[in-house]
Amino acid sequence: MRIDRAGQSLGELLSAMGQGKGLTSALENSLKGSFSDELQATSEQSATDTSGETTTLGMTPFLAVALAAKSEASSSAAASQNSDTTTATSAASGSAAGSTASTESGSTMAITYSLDNSSLDPSPAAPWNMTLVKPSVPSALGPDTRTALNAALTKAGVDPSKVKVSYWEELVWYPGGNYINKSITVQTPNGQKMDFDAAATLRTPDVTVSSVQQMLQMADVTAPETVIS
Repeated sequence: MRIDRAGQSLGELLSAMGQGKGLTSALENSLKGSFSDELQATSEQSATDTSGETTTLGMTPFLAVALAAKSEASSSAAASQNSDTTTATSAASGSAAGSTASTESGSTMAITYSLDNSSLDPSPAAPWNMTLVKPSVPSALGPDTRTALNAALTKAGVDPSKVKVSYWEELVWYPGGNYINKSITVQTPNGQKMDFDAAATLRTPDVTVSSVQQMLQMADVTAPETVIS
């Protein structure tokens, strides 16, 4: 009796377990079906939303952004290349212009001045070699300076006819180009010579006259040397 009850109880337990498995399986199938339906609905909704956000070219926003970034990078590279080309062209134009200006400057210098091969009386007192030039159009600075100096010498009691004055222009070169020195040389009767800036003498001839008076008081370098036997 007890065995039968036990056997019956075991049978009932197994049957119940079978029914439980069936219920569990049915529950799992139901849940899977609901989850699958929900997942499918979500996917369709997502596709609908994404398709609604596509661009006029049919691209998704991510693809549109990527293509826009690539296009912007290409535009920047092209602009940089154009800028470099423009800079190089400008530099070449500037270099050509500088070369032309330099050539024109040299040509102008050659046309404006020529070498002065004439003998000056008096010759410059400077002991170094100089490149003397003369302009194609004579400068008024020379005559004007001589006139101002003569007036100042007369005022100081010095006879202008006793003083020799020459006007000359010197071409001076330096690494950056060249310039012209405009000077006069004054020689007194005793053979003393000194060079003066022409423009400075024209402005303040009294200063030059003061130097001339000192030159007159110096030894006579033209007198023959006395030989004592």
